[in-house]
Amino acid sequence: MQEEKMTILKMVDDGKITADDAVKLLKAMGGSDRLSAVKEKVTALSQNARPIVKKAANVAKHVAGGVADGAKKSADIISSRVTEIKNKPRKADFDNDVVAEPVGEAAEDITDKVEIVEEKVKDVAEDIKDKAEDVAEKIKDKAEDIKDKAEDAAEAVKEEME
Repeated sequence: MQEEKMTILKMVDDGKITADDAVKLLKAMGGSDRLSAVKEKVTALSQNARPIVKKAANVAKHVAGGVADGAKKSADIISSRVTEIKNKPRKADFDNDVVAEPVGEAAEDITDKVEIVEEKVKDVAEDIKDKAEDVAEKIKDKAEDIKDKAEDAAEAVKEEME
């Protein structure tokens, strides 16, 4: 009978059957108390993971919203500057430099500002990438912690049954 119980626990550990299925099998064999404890531990670990995953999803959503807002602001600024350039007279339209020179300076100023905006967008994108990597690493760590706790609980039950 001990060998059958170990086989059932191994199947749970390998993911071939669920904890609920294992409890049913062990109850049928007469070992329900210990399995109920394992089931409770696995259920608690699963419930503890839910808020962590939800928080990670919210952080990712917040980061994505920030990227979208930054991109929209950058696009609005660039569009506004392009419209200004289109509406200004061109040097070829005048015989003297009284108007052409300020227009050329304004165009250079806009070009400089567009480059600054592009750099800021790149910086924001890098920050977002770093934050997303941090969130992914935290989720991975929490998942490993939960897996380790579940394995420890299964091992404790195995030891009690031996």
